[in-house]
Amino acid sequence: MGQKDIISKRVFKRILVDVATYIFNLQLATVELIETEQQRIEDRRADLLTG
Repeated sequence: MGQKDIISKRVFKRILVDVATYIFNLQLATVELIETEQQRIEDRRADLLTG
């Protein structure tokens, strides 16, 4: 699965450069993908306790 992720990132970078070049008329020297993975933190508390 890791190899597929690397390939998809390369393809996405290439698409980004093409869009910037041909649609927005920008010349990019380098492209860097920013990691946006967020950690999930949960605080579980009971709403109602009965005894």
